[in-house]
Amino acid sequence: MSNSPTVLSAKRILDTQGRRKTLSSGLYSFIKLNCRSFNSAHSQETEAITPTIKRKILFLGLGYNACTDVTSICKKTEHIYYIECVDFEMACQEAGIALNYPNNFTKITRDELYAMFKAKDCYFSDWEFFLYKQNLSLFPEYWNEVLITLDDIFTTQYDDPSDNSTDDAEDIATQELDTAQPASKNTLRKTSIFIAGSSQDLMFKELCDATYAIDYDYITMDTCLSDKNPQENKDAFSKLISLLKSRRPDLFLSINGRNLDTDGRVFYQLKQLNIPIALWIVDNPWNILSKFKQNWWQECTIYVTDSSFIPALKAHGAKHVYYLPLATSTHSMHYEKSAPSTHLLYVAHSSFKNKDKFFSAVDKENKTLSVCKNKIDKHFELLEEKRPSTLIDFHSIYTLLYPTNDKRLWPGNDFRTLSHITTEADNYQKAHWIDELTQHISIIGDKGWQEILKKALTLIPPVDYYTQLPAYYANAKFTMNITSMLMPSALTQRHFDVWVSDGFLVSSPTHGMAIFESDIVDAFTAKSPQELLLLTDKYSTNNDLYNEIKAEMKNIIFANHFYSSRLQSILDHI
Repeated sequence: MSNSPTVLSAKRILDTQGRRKTLSSGLYSFIKLNCRSFNSAHSQETEAITPTIKRKILFLGLGYNACTDVTSICKKTEHIYYIECVDFEMACQEAGIALNYPNNFTKITRDELYAMFKAKDCYFSDWEFFLYKQNLSLFPEYWNEVLITLDDIFTTQYDDPSDNSTDDAEDIATQELDTAQPASKNTLRKTSIFIAGSSQDLMFKELCDATYAIDYDYITMDTCLSDKNPQENKDAFSKLISLLKSRRPDLFLSINGRNLDTDGRVFYQLKQLNIPIALWIVDNPWNILSKFKQNWWQECTIYVTDSSFIPALKAHGAKHVYYLPLATSTHSMHYEKSAPSTHLLYVAHSSFKNKDKFFSAVDKENKTLSVCKNKIDKHFELLEEKRPSTLIDFHSIYTLLYPTNDKRLWPGNDFRTLSHITTEADNYQKAHWIDELTQHISIIGDKGWQEILKKALTLIPPVDYYTQLPAYYANAKFTMNITSMLMPSALTQRHFDVWVSDGFLVSSPTHGMAIFESDIVDAFTAKSPQELLLLTDKYSTNNDLYNEIKAEMKNIIFANHFYSSRLQSILDHI
């Protein structure tokens, strides 16, 4: 007979996403809530709760072992109530876990809870609130809505002269309004759009300008939500919600998930406030969605700039996902500084920010990358032989990596292996283009390109996107675009900004160019470096045709492809 101590079997259930989770028990499994800020439920508090002196207690969930876990903290309590999520109870039943609830605890429904605290003789200060912490990761939609509703009841109906939380919230909102609208803070319009992010963020300036162009006011808050610092995150969340409650915008627009937290608190608050939310993903969607650990994003209205991702997103639970390409703004027509003349210009970063950290846990020796490089070599060989060929991309690499096509890309980080292989393969195909064009090309980019390219090339240091880059486009005979294998059907800013800056774009193929007329697209599309040189030679000797194509593309973009048009499309759709 073994002398080892008996180990109790772990209690495990399936959460709302079907993931198996081990239930915690003991006083460390609960958190005491501050009724003046139910947002404290999302803090990282780890200390065990202590006995309370209050006569009334409300438990938001009791876990599975309440008789042992929490009875010690309510010995002097006269009235003990609790609510429980039905999905939690069902999950425990399906797992064969008996719920151990004390007989002197009174179970109430969510509706009964709300009615009780709305009553005139019910004061929050008389109560102690405890939350079973795992609730927010097991069944976040249910519990976030409970917390939000309790917070709303407190701030709108709790009548205690000594309480200053409502005044504090109004002060916060006022402070934010003083900085949110520098151009029009004294003449607010009736309609407004919340633009998530700050002046340093991608597309922020363009969307703010577009908001005014369609006669809306814009609201913003120069604070981001981060899970790295729980206290800062809690403060930012409180300020954001106070601002949204005071202004009630007609739309909350987030690019790549800015101002949206992983737990979905902002999403559920917006839902409670009946404020429409648009999540516009302008990068590879899986790179963005990976930071969200709960499935609330599946309920968002999602727009993607690459339509090829729509089927997979729907297969992963997205209920409202649509195609919305990038666009341009008037900044490309108004630039300050001159630039040197170049024949063929390419503008790009060699990698994205924090790339090494993003891929730190990925197997860098995966053999699929070598297969991809061989396929890229073969692709360009076939094109040189005038034979048809299609370049591999994110989707076909997925099939190479997972032949059974059953690997889910969310939740979890498994997609990063796929993303890493595609990123490295994409650098390999871009290096092929640039190395073949070394004698003709100038690159505005970072020093990382020298590690990717086989041939040495003098780089032009990065320039300011708004004040300098348009001049480089205008003074280049041609500007090149290489379609990313991570976004195989997307357009880039170059597809719009180069033409508006009075430049001439030559681009490798992408299905995204279907938004333009097919005959004009064929005039500036090249499948290989050799085809690109044929195009540039052709237009270098035919100036009339060159100017005709520039003028036509500029007219097409001016007619339909400004960010104001995209923003109006979102408003009309939502």
